[in-house]
Amino acid sequence: MRYPEAAWKGDGKSGGSYVGKPFRVVLHTTETAGVPGYGGGASAPHITYVPKTRQWVQHTDFNTAARALRNVAGGVQTNRANALQVELVCYSAKNIADQSSSRLWVGDLTDDHYLDLRNFLSWVYANFDVSSTWPEKQAFSSRQANASGFRMTGTEWNDFDGVCAHQHVPENTHWDTGALDWTQVMEKGDDMAELSPEAQKFYEEAWKAIGSPEATPPSTPLTPKSSQDILKTLAQDFRDRKDDA
Repeated sequence: MRYPEAAWKGDGKSGGSYVGKPFRVVLHTTETAGVPGYGGGASAPHITYVPKTRQWVQHTDFNTAARALRNVAGGVQTNRANALQVELVCYSAKNIADQSSSRLWVGDLTDDHYLDLRNFLSWVYANFDVSSTWPEKQAFSSRQANASGFRMTGTEWNDFDGVCAHQHVPENTHWDTGALDWTQVMEKGDDMAELSPEAQKFYEEAWKAIGSPEATPPSTPLTPKSSQDILKTLAQDFRDRKDDA
């Protein structure tokens, strides 16, 4: 199966058949300025989104597994666990993105980019019965993503039915998608003009962690757009702490 809005490239190497788990979406960032070669297709996702041109490129048919995730022998299946994999051509690491004007930081994705991503997800929801949910926790650094208890356990991964990032997948070590604005990714329309209580609590706690005790979020209750301000501030705070270390 192919996404109708994507240009078919077909250069991805199949990761084999799915193992019958619930379908789920895994988002990645390429950490490149353009569409990478993915090792001749050996580590290609199903599809790549290019924000600069708002175009999609598909590498592997969605009816077979892609190969963008690490899979450890003897552990759970990752690529073959019905994972529909998407790479976004941008950087989770802002310090590297800032080294060239040709590079895009994930925190600078625009409303139009999120609209394209939501349109893709709507197609996935309709064709693969994926739930429009996410893990509701987010890492902004490698240290956070690889801290004990952050990633899904094998059981949680096997049962997962929704949209997650590379940073949430067991057996993996990458921390993308960093400062991706999940409230924009998961927005459905007017019924999600405000965040869920769980997401609201997450952002409020994150804001308090980076500000003074009396600090307040940009707006209360938070909306998908205002939460982006918190994400950018969080990312800058972690970079500053790393520089001071």
